[in-house]
Amino acid sequence: MKSVLASLKPYYYYLVGEGIKKIEVRKSQPKADDWNKETYFYMSKDEKSFAKIPKEFQEKYRKHFGKVGLKFVCDNVYPIKNQYSDFVIANATKCETNVIARQSCLDFDDMVKYLGNKDGYAWHISDLVIYDKPKYVGEFVQEGDCNCELCVGCLHFIKGYGVNGDGYNNDDDCDCYGFRPLKTPPQSWCYVEEKEKENETN
Repeated sequence: MKSVLASLKPYYYYLVGEGIKKIEVRKSQPKADDWNKETYFYMSKDEKSFAKIPKEFQEKYRKHFGKVGLKFVCDNVYPIKNQYSDFVIANATKCETNVIARQSCLDFDDMVKYLGNKDGYAWHISDLVIYDKPKYVGEFVQEGDCNCELCVGCLHFIKGYGVNGDGYNNDDDCDCYGFRPLKTPPQSWCYVEEKEKENETN
């Protein structure tokens, strides 16, 4: 089953972590049939945004900087329609739309700056978990060619070992099972699986 990893600026990450922000607005939504609704937030390395976090919370969230430390269940996604210079939630009353907008911690100007004249999606945050020890991006994997000669996550990799010095005698030595470690955080979001989980099931 696929999970989702999404990048978030530090200030909004803090708002989610403290339970203030309950809606995440995005330009797209996950559509994979095997998405398990689990979603992780990566705190981007944006010092300017981090400085907006109240000082009494900065020590708490500094260890999350450049790491993945929040996990939640996205139990609902609300389509946001851009209509007549306004943003409305599809099939919702104006009151409901205003409530969702407040829960996103975005005002109208923020929405315009981010979505422009496009529609968007409001991801609802539930069952939030904050990791005591935030994870590195490399602790998550994606389906695809694992490029084992570069894969530091493979337990069988030994630098310089093998006929060609690539670390392997043959492909059978790889324990990545067709998954490659994530090298960089997503610009917006991407599908992932936790490396430990994938290794447990194989």
